[in-house]
Amino acid sequence: AADWRGQGLGTELVAGLVQQAAATGMVRQLLAHAATDNLAAHQVLLHNDFLPAGPAAEGRLRFDRAVEPAADILLGA
Repeated sequence: AADWRGQGLGTELVAGLVQQAAATGMVRQLLAHAATDNLAAHQVLLHNDFLPAGPAAEGRLRFDRAVEPAADILLGA
């Protein structure tokens, strides 16, 4: 697993999930929780425009992000 670290795969995966959420036209906000000591997860979320939103359950941090509907959804395509 160490061979795959630091290559942006997590960032790309989360970006795809955000894009899919926007494409539905039904999602307005995304919420994520990450362990306080998982700095890599924090960076993945921050690189995808999530903002820290305070503490969450079980010693985790909460991040959230607004989602704008994809342009083709707004155009009715």
